[in-house]
Amino acid sequence: MGEAGTRGGGGAGRRGGGEAEGGERGGGEAAQGEGAGEAGLAGAGGARHNRRMASGGSWTFLTHHAHVLVAVADNNDVTLAEIARIVGISERSAVTILNDLVAEGYVERERRGRRNHYTVRGTRPLRHPSNADHTIGDLIGALSRVSISSA
Repeated sequence: MGEAGTRGGGGAGRRGGGEAEGGERGGGEAAQGEGAGEAGLAGAGGARHNRRMASGGSWTFLTHHAHVLVAVADNNDVTLAEIARIVGISERSAVTILNDLVAEGYVERERRGRRNHYTVRGTRPLRHPSNADHTIGDLIGALSRVSISSA
């Protein structure tokens, strides 16, 4: 499962303990719609679900961890609220994912006054064995408006 199976938002409300979006855990979007019928789409998660379905499907190629990483690479001074809005997850999930990325050494967090400043460590390899010959910098370069040195 690699990075897609890492922890994220709580499982409360999730039916059957399934995983959201193509193996991702963390956003909680699936909690509203899974097995809940149309009534489950009325909440805040329903709006995200409707946007996803309108855009062509209910799954994505990238995990929430990858989306958070790209958001941080695009703006090193991004707030948790901005990350949550950009990625489409709760602030609690954004905190959990950022903590994962910091703990594994993919992102460095520095406190600057009342805010955090983030630095993406582009030389770190991707976690999955089949992608280990690529770096975070390679991924960011392919997905972001900025490039991160992988040398």
